[in-house]
Amino acid sequence: MGAFEPPVPVAVSPTSFILPPAEIEAAFPLTALAVPPVAIPLEFGPTPRPFAAPEPPPLRAPQPAPLPEAPKPIVAKPAPVPKPAPETERVVAVPKAAPPPPSPAETILISVADRRLRVTLADGSARSFPIAVGRSRDLIPIGTTEIVRKRRNPTWVPTPSMRRKDPTLPAAVPPGPRNPMGLYALDLGWTYYRIHGTNEPQSIGRAASSGCFRMLPKDIEAVFGLVSTGTKVTVIEGRLPTLPDPAPAAPVLPETKAL
Repeated sequence: MGAFEPPVPVAVSPTSFILPPAEIEAAFPLTALAVPPVAIPLEFGPTPRPFAAPEPPPLRAPQPAPLPEAPKPIVAKPAPVPKPAPETERVVAVPKAAPPPPSPAETILISVADRRLRVTLADGSARSFPIAVGRSRDLIPIGTTEIVRKRRNPTWVPTPSMRRKDPTLPAAVPPGPRNPMGLYALDLGWTYYRIHGTNEPQSIGRAASSGCFRMLPKDIEAVFGLVSTGTKVTVIEGRLPTLPDPAPAAPVLPETKAL
């Protein structure tokens, strides 16, 4: 036999080859009659796929950043126009003129018989008030004097004659509801004699004092505001003289314009 030459396979499929019978018998004499032609697969592994470069990602243009929303325009609303107030009548308050101060007292006249005190003012008008006088005529001074001192909330000091009659009297009584002179006192030029208030208003109109002239609290307050130190005071035993009727006021003539 010559040198062995490998049979030339016949390609059957990409992965198997079939040898012709003559070549199989020449190559394998012992099995030529017993073995039919056999297809011997040749395993070369999976056929590698051809290399393909990965496709590049599609190019995309960069998206611009979203623009901020434009602010909504501010619509200015016109201010509401107030409705005109309904026509109403204007009332202008005119302050009242203060009443003129009373005229100061020129004189005080006291009547023991009438048990009244009359104040004559500088404008000629007069005011009369009820009073209490001394319990007996010998306690009442008659004549003319003047006011020498005015006192608010006076302290009452009993006179020596009062102490002789009643030694239990206190040395003094301070201002207050128990003070026999009340809240106001007008000291006269006669020692121990006064025109004053009282804490016994039921005695007014009677002969009830030790010689002073008592007045109701509201009346002495009024007289206290009218008089001043130096005002003349006259005490008479008789009745108060009748006051003359005031002169009638002059008629008001209409205003005339000069021609």
